Amino acid sequence: MAANQKHALVTGASRGIGRGIALKLAESGVNVAVHYYQNESAAKETLEGIRKRGADGFVVQADVCRPQEIMRMVHAVKERFGKLDIFVSNARPEASEFFQPPMAITLEQWDTAFDSQAKAFLVGVREVSALMPGAGRIIAITYAQGSRTGSLLPWVGMGSAKAALECLVRYLAVTLARRGITVNAISPG
Repeated sequence: MAANQKHALVTGASRGIGRGIALKLAESGVNVAVHYYQNESAAKETLEGIRKRGADGFVVQADVCRPQEIMRMVHAVKERFGKLDIFVSNARPEASEFFQPPMAITLEQWDTAFDSQAKAFLVGVREVSALMPGAGRIIAITYAQGSRTGSLLPWVGMGSAKAALECLVRYLAVTLARRGITVNAISPG
């Protein structure tokens, strides 16, 4: 691959916002590692869309709630791309895994929300930053409306996890700034 070729890893890229981000990156010529958890066929459709836009990539499966699987995923990116310029942390579990009001959410559901967001982002950034030669871009997808007002009660697990994620973004931004790596959170629509 060309030395000036850009490479990205987008978690949760098999569908939804993640797919949209992966396809938009491909339109700019960025090669994309398409992460998925369970829906391999949807991930392959995303990869097909990337190739139709003139870029390339590969699909990689991982459960982002498990740090070892995140490490394995990033190792696959290193093996395939050699470096990474863009990391988009977008994956989250299906709503049924965490969507309960405060007095009904189980600790397992609570942990799933936090493991998939703040913990996954911390582990992911630690791993991918080693592949970023400088001027890297790290983006966390959040959902501010759900975590700031408290009005959507069954969102308590994910809202709290996203709030922790947003806080972590600030710490990591300061930590990685001296290397020319930016860290930001984006709250779509």
